[in-house]
Amino acid sequence: MALAERPEEIGYHVARTLRATGAIAPRGTAAFVEACLLRPWPGNVRELSMEVRAAAVEAATKGRELDADSLDPNAGMALRPPTRAGLGDNVAADGGADPEATPTPERAEVWAALTREHGNVARTAQALGLSRARLRRLIERWALDVDSLREP
Repeated sequence: MALAERPEEIGYHVARTLRATGAIAPRGTAAFVEACLLRPWPGNVRELSMEVRAAAVEAATKGRELDADSLDPNAGMALRPPTRAGLGDNVAADGGADPEATPTPERAEVWAALTREHGNVARTAQALGLSRARLRRLIERWALDVDSLREP
């Protein structure tokens, strides 16, 4: 279940993360927790903890309390899709963009990329900004014959 569906847990996770940062953690204010509650957190608890930790370190460095402005403007918002340069298969595993958030390429675009890469799924996925798993699902859905593209 997504963190956005469990807003009652956000305050707990903020407090837990602040405790875990130790001496460098400034006191959290109600405005900071409220700002956290107003975001969807598609990266769930891991994203929330990372952003709270970053905000706490920055606030401590500047000698001020956490407030609504302490959060990065993009923190907890929609995940950004991987770039065409490609993040490969580690996109979702390392806390980056969700590969399912990337628009589905057209069948012809996938076939052209597979042809350019001689049927190499990993390189094709990277070129298209998709995960290998997602590309394999598209290949299966469209019944593309990747083996015919591979070099002997």
